[in-house]
Amino acid sequence: MRSLRSLIMTLSSRVRNAHPRRWPLAPWRRAVAGAILVAHPGAAAAASDTYHLSLAEAEAIALGDEPTLDRLRAEAERLDALAIAEAELPDPKLSIGLMNLPVDEFRWSREPMAQVKAGLSQAFPPGSTLTLRGQRMSSLADAERADREATALRLRRDVRLAWLEVHYGTQAEAVVAEAAHVFKSLIGFTESAFSTGRGNQQDLIQAELELGFIRDRATEIAAALEAARADLGRWVGPAAAARPLPPELPDLSVPLPEAEVVALLSTHPLVSVEDRRISAHQTGIDIAEEQYKPAWSLDVSYGFRSGEDPLRGERPDLVSVMANLTLPLFPADRQDQRLAASKSVAAAAVFARDTVLRDLRRETEAAFAAWRRLREREALFEDELLGQSTANVEAALHAYQADVADFTTVIRAELSTLEARLSLARIKVDRLKAAARILYLQGGA
Repeated sequence: MRSLRSLIMTLSSRVRNAHPRRWPLAPWRRAVAGAILVAHPGAAAAASDTYHLSLAEAEAIALGDEPTLDRLRAEAERLDALAIAEAELPDPKLSIGLMNLPVDEFRWSREPMAQVKAGLSQAFPPGSTLTLRGQRMSSLADAERADREATALRLRRDVRLAWLEVHYGTQAEAVVAEAAHVFKSLIGFTESAFSTGRGNQQDLIQAELELGFIRDRATEIAAALEAARADLGRWVGPAAAARPLPPELPDLSVPLPEAEVVALLSTHPLVSVEDRRISAHQTGIDIAEEQYKPAWSLDVSYGFRSGEDPLRGERPDLVSVMANLTLPLFPADRQDQRLAASKSVAAAAVFARDTVLRDLRRETEAAFAAWRRLREREALFEDELLGQSTANVEAALHAYQADVADFTTVIRAELSTLEARLSLARIKVDRLKAAARILYLQGGA
């Protein structure tokens, strides 16, 4: 807006020359200087840094207050407990009863085979089923832990994207507000020039029209900023999202080249989730194969008898030991089908992993392409376009002062500078957004 200051000074000089008594030099310059200072928010005192919501603080708030992370941790703990339980033998069974009691007199001492029997039985699943069940639950618990890590990475990425969008909205709002203040001052000076006959009505209308467009742009930016704060508030809460952000952008560097990031994708937490699930499903195949082996159980019982044997005196107690085996003689409709189902589930898990890895590679290529191009555009704007737009405004102003260019040319050149400043702010934020996506993909903080 430096050129607009010069333009305002030029207009004030023309008006002052037309009516030297009405427009004294010192008060006029003081009015212009005051208007310019008001138009630039940088002249105001900055808010306290301790009240600013930094990106690191926003990430810490989000990570400390996300219920999904607590849910996944609880789910992993549940599966860890099940891994221990699933590897244990089933509870033994105790049986107590009366056997062979005569129903005519209900005297168990009269009948030689009448007895009070107590038994204990223990079942043993086939093969290594118990160990494999515990391993499967452990793999599922590891999958939940990997999912929690992936969720934390995704949360950090989303917070960064939302924070950066709020930062852009804040900066864009300040730039447009500065332009609006300067154009308001310019309209005032144009009205003064027009009232003295040194200006024309078209200049005044043009300035008012451009101010209207700037106000509309400010409304659009304000709406986008409110939406961005609402998005950030999803992660940090409305109170924290309403706090001002520090004026400087964070340093989100990309430490690894694209080839190394692509190589690291196989260890990304999202892929690790699928790897753990594949491991669990492979263990499920092993469990299904164990079902071709017989399961067995052991029964031990003790029978208490009463009364006396006419030949041997007191009747002895009885002990029974029995082993039971399952016979998987017809596996076609049971074991074979369960094994086929387990293999299908494992194959589906492999396909799911391939899909996740393919999506991550596509995101990596897109993020690096955007990051490289945005870095090139940022350098172009900083090294050339901003300077050229400023030079264009200066040239238009000199031409206007020499009466070889009209007022519209100066306004158009100044608006081009405004657009260049907004574009550069947008490019910087978008480049950092691309860097945030790359950091998420490489699994780093």
